[in-house]
Amino acid sequence: MKKKLNNPIWVMSSAFDQLNLEQLIAKTLEVGAQGIDLCVFRKDGTREDHTATHLEYEGFGTEDAKKLIDTFNQNKLGLSLGAFENMIGGDEAERVKNQNHLLKLIRIAHLLGGDENNVKVGAFVGYNHELGNQENGFQKNLDEYYRVFNPIIKYAEDLGVTVVYENCPMEGWREAGYTNTFNNLPGVLAARKLMYAMIPSKAHGEIYDPSHDVWQNTDPVDVIKASDIERIHRIHVKTTRNLKTKARIDWGGCILCN
Repeated sequence: MKKKLNNPIWVMSSAFDQLNLEQLIAKTLEVGAQGIDLCVFRKDGTREDHTATHLEYEGFGTEDAKKLIDTFNQNKLGLSLGAFENMIGGDEAERVKNQNHLLKLIRIAHLLGGDENNVKVGAFVGYNHELGNQENGFQKNLDEYYRVFNPIIKYAEDLGVTVVYENCPMEGWREAGYTNTFNNLPGVLAARKLMYAMIPSKAHGEIYDPSHDVWQNTDPVDVIKASDIERIHRIHVKTTRNLKTKARIDWGGCILCN
């Protein structure tokens, strides 16, 4: 008999990008998880790393929502959606497509029951380096975030859906030779606090991944203590090595989990 967990563990579907939805559900049940963060990236997107599209998002309607809910209920699994792209920087045409895609996912989450059914929408914010290289560049990125996301979060709020940002700085999106490889605005707690102050709505929060702070030489425990816990809706879990810790010396690694 499987032990019930107070804090359910879900699978992020980009880890199984070669599986279709039926196979993904079977894999999730096999590993004993209780839900799926369903990645629904744009099929015509330009991102090549860690992507998956496990839902036909074009033309998604109420009947599609009913079938999907029935499938997940039958398998006793929770469900959320996500697509993690640059919304405020990079090629202008691509960022607009990313913004419109996020709106589609918010609508789909609404059809799936939204917050009442614990269906959140995961996203990145991204970063605009053209603005970032200017004087007061970080503030200009915050201003661009507000311009883009204020109407998006209002739309989500009106539909009863919460958007959650992942805190990965996405340094891998730029080569190490660049002066600045910070590519996702909510990659640091200070930025997230400012974002929530600029848009006070409760319809946005975060997916917190402790490993991203470890790699920025920041103690995740300190970050969580300083965070607004009501804003943390999901926690990503992965193994992370910290060579200076007793865990690394005595046990060969540290597993960060919720």
